[in-house]
Formats: sequence, structure tokens, C-alpha cells
Amino acid sequence: MAGQVLKPECLVKCFTSADKLFDHLRERPADLVLIDNDQDNTKGLEYYRAVKAIVPRVKVIMFSALQDVSHAVLATKLGVSDYLNKPLDGEKLSESANRIFASLSEVSSVSIPDGQRPIWSGTSSSLDGFLGLVGEAAASEKDIVLICEPGIPGKKAAELIHANCQARDKEMLQIDLSSFEREHSESMFWNSLKQMTGEISKPQPDASAQAGMIYMDGLGSLPEHFKSSILDYFLKERPSSRQALGPRIMIRVCISEGVSKEDVERLKGSLFEAAVPPLRERKEDIPSIASALMKKYSCKYGKAVSALSNEVLEQFMAYSWPGNYEELDAIIENSVLRCKSGCVMPCDAPLDLQMLLAKSLREALANNDHFLVSAQSIFKRNLVGLLSECSGNDLETVSKFLDAPKSTLLEETAPL
Repeated sequence: MAGQVLKPECLVKCFTSADKLFDHLRERPADLVLIDNDQDNTKGLEYYRAVKAIVPRVKVIMFSALQDVSHAVLATKLGVSDYLNKPLDGEKLSESANRIFASLSEVSSVSIPDGQRPIWSGTSSSLDGFLGLVGEAAASEKDIVLICEPGIPGKKAAELIHANCQARDKEMLQIDLSSFEREHSESMFWNSLKQMTGEISKPQPDASAQAGMIYMDGLGSLPEHFKSSILDYFLKERPSSRQALGPRIMIRVCISEGVSKEDVERLKGSLFEAAVPPLRERKEDIPSIASALMKKYSCKYGKAVSALSNEVLEQFMAYSWPGNYEELDAIIENSVLRCKSGCVMPCDAPLDLQMLLAKSLREALANNDHFLVSAQSIFKRNLVGLLSECSGNDLETVSKFLDAPKSTLLEETAPL
């Protein structure tokens, strides 16, 4: 059916085994994969994760005659683009595929540097929206403000924009504004800026045609008068005065580092504003990001870790990730180091207590019986179970950690 309902220009390949599909994707990545999930829901998700590990940005449509609503919801949360029931409706399949192709064409022009592929892996609408902004920012003549939460590597976002600019052949220079927190700091800043813009302009005499980029960090650490001179004088009120300095400048404004919302409001209309999506808004991208990071650290440490256990993945999906990408990166690196097999188990991952609490709470709330006593019982059972897995079933350690008698823990984990 796929060959009949997809666009004529689409090259359609059919595979009777998952291994043949995986081999094909390694040689020729696809834009869209259709997975028939009739036989086994668990297998369907395993195939989906394997496909995403090979081609992180591929879109997937899953279809099944099993009519399992809970599985469809889980698949969607993990990032499956669409989940269709059988018998397949050709019109619905065509609409879904065309919508996916349209979204791919919007971000296909964004080039992602090899070293940055892990953080920008995935197919979430939040990621696609941000990559769209990257393309617009790269083409814009305005300076750029990046809004980032803690744990979001703003420099990587700046490098991504720079990699798609007309002047991508030039080096992106960096200024750490916090280093100017001393006497005569403002004069040192302006002198440094003149030197750096002169350096950018050296490769080509007609540098104005391809303006370079400077990335500024640490704006929130500056005294108010110094910050105002940068925000109001340099970036807003007199942008024409910068022609004497050379090419256009890029500055990252990060609210979490002390820059107020009022500061960002002062710049509205003067700069191109882009918010980098936090990890909690990209939950469906977590399997792809984690897979790319496991590959990165497996190569670094000479190991062969390529998968997360379902238990670990569920904990990742329930967590809000206040430390964002840097927190996930650190957990994956440590997990790869500690893992003794090809799959990260709960005992391998240095999971935060908040992560364990979040998963226990979500499972307690998922119970149809919302009476307090019942919810408390489910929460305690799940928490003790998770801590036991993380400690290698060492109830003595769990008992000390929770400051609870071992006998109580045995009661909590006893079969109902």
C-alpha cells in the first residue's frame, strides 16, 4: 500500500525482516520508516529504538491491528510520528506521510556539525521549531539573543547558527564577559572587542559582505552600568556605530545566569531572539539523544554499550531534567563507564533521587484508584523497588538510605 499512497517521487523499499531493514538504513538513511506492529508490541518499540539509533532524525509511522491504546500512547511519547490502526486507510496514511515530508523540508537546510549531533538528535516538534529558528537566525542581518536555562550549552547553539551562516568559513570568536569584573573593565572590553573584530576582518577585505560572529557569555555577572552600555549603547541605541568595529556581533543572553526578563525586553525588536528548548520539552527525543551519547562514550572508553533498559528509559522519561543536556550527558557518560554489558541497567546509571521519586509518583498517579492510602502504598512500593534495583538488590543499603527497618522494606516489596 505504501507505494500506492506515497508521492510518486518517493523511493519505497519493503523488508520482511528487521535485520535487513537495519542493514539498509546503515548504508542509505531514510526519511520515513513504516513499522507493522501486528505481532508483538514490545518488539515494535525495540525496532523503533533500533531504527532511531541508526538514523536519529528519521520519522516513523507505526500501525497495528492490536488496538492497544496504552501502547499507542507510549509509542507517541517516545517519538513515533503517527500511530495508525489497521486496516490501513490509504488517505490517512497519505496525509500523515505528507505532513512528515513537509516538516522535513522545513529543517533539511540546517547543517548540523558532526560534534553536535547528539544534542540535536530527535524528531520532536520543539526541536524542529528550534532548527527552523536556527535557519532564520543564520539568514538574518540582526544580532542574536539566545535564551537558555541552566544545563543548556549556549555555545553549542551559537556554533550551530554560525555553521549555517554565510560566514561559516570564519572562526567564531568568544568573549567571557565575567572576566572583565575589575577596575577599568569597560575600557578593556572595548579594546578587546576592537582587536577581535579586526581579527575577524583580516581574511577578506570585503568583510562587510560576510560578517563574522562573536559569542559573548556571562552578561548576567556584569555591574548594571557595564551591562547597560552593552545592551543599550552597543546593541540597541546605536547599532550603526559598530560599523567602525567591523562585522556584526553575536551575544548570548541567558536568563538563568542573572539576566532579567526586563533586559531581554529592552532588546526586543533590535535583535533576533531564539529560545533553546529545555530537555523536558523534548522528552520524545531522549532515546535518540541517549543513543548518540552512548555511541560517543563507547568509542571514547573502548566499550560496546548501545542500549538503555526499559526501567532506565522509563526513569528518564518521568524526570523533569533541571540540569538539561549537561545532566543527561554526565549520567550517560557515567553509565557507560559502569556498565558491564551492552545495555545500561538501573544499577549502572547514577540516578538522582529526584528521578526515582518522579517515576514512583507517576506510576502512583497512573493508578485508577486515587485514594490517599492506596497511592501512598503504590508510591512506597515503587520507590523501594527502584532503590533495590539501583543497589543490586541490597536491602541493607536501601534500609540505611531510607532510615527504615529492613522488615518494613520486605513488607513493601512483598507480592500483593
